[in-house]
Amino acid sequence: MNVKVYVIYHDDQSRKKVEELEIYPQIELIQVEQSKYFESDIFRLMRKREIDWKYLDYVGIITYKIFELLPNFKFSDFLKEIAGDYDVYSLFNSKNNTLLKQAEKYHPGFSIRWKNLLGELGYQPESLLVDPAVIFFRNWWVAKSSFVLSYIDLVERIRNILDDPNEPLYSSFYDNSRYAGNITSEKLKMMCHRPHYTFHAFILERLPCWFFHISGASIKKSSLGRSI
Repeated sequence: MNVKVYVIYHDDQSRKKVEELEIYPQIELIQVEQSKYFESDIFRLMRKREIDWKYLDYVGIITYKIFELLPNFKFSDFLKEIAGDYDVYSLFNSKNNTLLKQAEKYHPGFSIRWKNLLGELGYQPESLLVDPAVIFFRNWWVAKSSFVLSYIDLVERIRNILDDPNEPLYSSFYDNSRYAGNITSEKLKMMCHRPHYTFHAFILERLPCWFFHISGASIKKSSLGRSI
């Protein structure tokens, strides 16, 4: 299989955590600025680079925290797993089998924003409640390039809404998502324009598993990953 995996880092310190992966020709380390979308800003950069991956069999993303959360992770073993039998391979999964229930547990108010946003884009109410067979997040996955191209189209449509102050839904996504992270309020003000974690990143973090599922993709939990 022809595979390309982008490894997200933010600064020199986070880059050092994944430099060892550069020995693999399938890997490209890519710096993503920290914003209200967190790692999901990668899709804006992938659009600019799509000539580098859209003709490959698979393209994916992982982040600089891969070894922190999966200490025994070996990229060579992950490559062996991507044999073409599935459309998507996920590395960080949920034990909860209900997408919105899992999200609402960590981010109260998630569900109504999810439904409003995707409804605004024309998705039918019944499709918004569909629970993927595999629920994954944290932007650690590899998928067939054709699915990723379609997914980036969706992300761009979403950002057209979430980045436009004139859109009715704009302000609600800046509300406090109640995430108990470790980024200081001062830094969050720089990233999210609020002293708290907003909903932007958490919506996009869960969007891939839902989108790939409703698009008919077959999804495999990687044996090298973890579930929480």
